[in-house]
Amino acid sequence: MIDWIQQNYKIIVGIATPIIVAIIGLFKAAPSIKKILSIKGNKNNQLQADGNIDNDHSFNQSTIKSSPNSSQNIVHGNQVINTTETKAIEMMAKGFISTMFPHAEKAFNTLRLNGIGFISLLNKELEKLSTDELEKFSEVDVQVALMSAIKAAARKNAPEMHNTLVKLILDRVQKPKRNIAELAIDESIETVSKLDANLMKILAISFMLSRTKYMNISDINMLFERLSSAIKHFGDIDVSTSKFEYLEAISCGKLLQITSNNLINIISNNYQQLFVDKISAEKITTLKLTEKIKSIAFKKSDINNFELNPIVGLYLFDNVSIYHTENKIPISFSEEEKNSIKTLCAQHKISPDKIESILCKNIDGFNHLVEIWNTGGFAGFSLTAVGIAIGRAYLEQAGFGSYDINIWIN
Repeated sequence: MIDWIQQNYKIIVGIATPIIVAIIGLFKAAPSIKKILSIKGNKNNQLQADGNIDNDHSFNQSTIKSSPNSSQNIVHGNQVINTTETKAIEMMAKGFISTMFPHAEKAFNTLRLNGIGFISLLNKELEKLSTDELEKFSEVDVQVALMSAIKAAARKNAPEMHNTLVKLILDRVQKPKRNIAELAIDESIETVSKLDANLMKILAISFMLSRTKYMNISDINMLFERLSSAIKHFGDIDVSTSKFEYLEAISCGKLLQITSNNLINIISNNYQQLFVDKISAEKITTLKLTEKIKSIAFKKSDINNFELNPIVGLYLFDNVSIYHTENKIPISFSEEEKNSIKTLCAQHKISPDKIESILCKNIDGFNHLVEIWNTGGFAGFSLTAVGIAIGRAYLEQAGFGSYDINIWIN
C-alpha cells in the first residue's frame, strides 16, 4: 500500500516552499529592480558618454560623483543609480519582509495542515480500493487530478469540500468510464475550490430532485420519510439569483429562458404509482382485464371504490419485477393490459395542488422547499456535466445513497 500521506506531504511542501522563496527573492531583488526603474525615470539626469566621462571608460567602469546634497550617484556605463534611494528601498523591503513573513508563514502552515488533513482522509478510502484501481494512479491525468484536489483542499479546512473531493478522486479511478465522464470529473475537481458548502448543497439537491429519484417506493409513507430526511439536511440552504448566475459562470449549470422544472410536477411524474386517486368500481369493470389481473392490480378502498396497488404501480411505471406472494412466480401483464391500466391511472391522477397539500401536511418544511425551488431559481436552472459530478459526489459523501456517474454523463 502506497504511503499516500508521506508522498503528498512532500508535494504540498514542494508547492509552498518555492512560493515563499520567490517572495523573499523578490524582496531581495528590490534594489536591482529599482536600478532599472530609476534609470527609466531619470533619463534627463543621466550623464552622457561624450560629456564629463571619458568614452573609453564609461562603458566598463563605474564612477562616483558627489551631489550637492551629499548623496552619491553610481555611474555604471551610461546608467546613473542614486545610492540613497537604493538604500531606502532596501530598508523598506527589509521592513516589509519582517512585517509580512510571519503572516505568510502562518498562511502556508495552514495550507500544509489542510492538505495533510485531506490526504489522511483520502488515504482511508484508498485502502478500500483494489489493486487495479490503485494502478490507475500511475496515469498522468489521474495524478494531475490528484494534485488539483490536494491544491483545492489545502485552501480551506472545510469537511464537506474535502469529503466531496475524496468522492471525486474515487470516481476518477473506479468503474469504467467514457472519456467525457473523466473530463467532467477532472473539471469538477478544479471547480470545487470555487464553491462553498451552500453552493455545493444547491448542486446536490438540484441533482437529487431533478435528475434522479428514490427507487422502489411503493408506500407513500416511504416517500414522506425520504423527503423529510433530505429537507432536514438541506433546510438551511440559501438561494438567490446571483448564486445561480455564479454557478452558471463557473460552468456548473445554465439558466433556462423558460422555468419548466416545477417541483410538484417532478415528484408527481417520478412517483406516479403513489398519486392515483380512487377509481370507481364501474370504471374498473370497463377494463378488458381478467378477474385475476384486476384482483392483482387493484385493491378495494371502500364499498364503491378501488385503489391502484402501489407494487403493481412499480411494475407498470418503473419496470420493477413483481411476484405472486404465495408461490413467488413472476407476474406478467400483456402490453395491452399494461396500457389499459396506465390509461385509467392517468385519468385519475391526483391534481398538483392536492399533491402539494398532501406533502406539505405530512412533511415538515416541505412548503419552504417548494417556495425556494419554484421561486428561488431551481425551476429555471439546469445542471451541466460538471454540476452533476459535484452534486452527486456531495450526495454520496453526505450519505444519500450511491449514484453511478456513468448513467448521467456519457
